[in-house]
Amino acid sequence: MDKKASEIKQLADTFLESVAELEKNRNKETQYKMCEALYRLELYVPTKDGNAIAKETFRTLENEQGKRFIPAFLGKDAVLGEFKQTELQLINYLCLKYYVIDAPEMFAGIVINPFEHNFVFDNSFIEIADSVIMGMSIKSNKNEGKVIITKPQSWNLKMINDLYKIFDGALDVNRAWMFNSKEESGEAPHITIMVDFDGEKVDLFPSLAEVMGKYLDVGDSFELIKKEKDYDASQLEEVKIFSRG
Repeated sequence: MDKKASEIKQLADTFLESVAELEKNRNKETQYKMCEALYRLELYVPTKDGNAIAKETFRTLENEQGKRFIPAFLGKDAVLGEFKQTELQLINYLCLKYYVIDAPEMFAGIVINPFEHNFVFDNSFIEIADSVIMGMSIKSNKNEGKVIITKPQSWNLKMINDLYKIFDGALDVNRAWMFNSKEESGEAPHITIMVDFDGEKVDLFPSLAEVMGKYLDVGDSFELIKKEKDYDASQLEEVKIFSRG
């Protein structure tokens, strides 16, 4: 077994141990340890014809309610059911969960070792795990009605500076804005960061979420969105927090 495979197995073993401990003694400490182990996992996911990972290439499993879950395996030697080893691609949990958060209309969650342990982590649990580890959760709203955008009453300059460093270091980021948003008939406003960039969200958003976790209060939520090319952001100049050049 090579070093990488050994590390993946060790992370998987730690996760399984944390789940067993949680089932035996459920409390805040065991819940945290399980979520922490989940966050560190490297998982194998099947894609269509073994193609590179993308939202459209994930193979899924459907439950009795018709909800689709991304199957993920703790190792290539797991029971794969209908899937083949040649279809498996390696991805860490943090990146995988962003695909789920970003497309709730496509994915209801993740199921780990579905033909053995069958650990089901739906969107609600993913949000809970984020709250446990980061103290806040990430939203992905598919707004259908009017969205109200307002300027934050105050700016956390340290947070803005940390975000600026990430944007400046990511050469595919052009501009970024931060504002409060809510649906006209929806819940309370939440912080939204909109980024104009050319890359993939899963390459940028985990580092942004890590920064936000340092500054938001427990129970807070925020939303990360990629600016659509045809969206006119000229009215958002006063909430722009980054512009390249």
